[in-house]
Amino acid sequence: MVTPRHLKYLYEQGENISALLRQKMGADHNNKKIGDMIYSPEALVVYPIICAIPCLQIENGILVSKFEEIMNV
Repeated sequence: MVTPRHLKYLYEQGENISALLRQKMGADHNNKKIGDMIYSPEALVVYPIICAIPCLQIENGILVSKFEEIMNV
């Protein structure tokens, strides 16, 4: 099982988290279980939703200063 803390560690190491989750799930494209997230524009943080469980603890947040620019939000 992949934990949010492990995902954050891999992200900090430059790993492609979506590709890792696709591989673990045997998927060839992103789907709802992989792509869900909660974005806080005030804090510039994205919190993952993994298996329909929001991971809202501060240590699970990922700083995303360019999120709006990249995602066209």
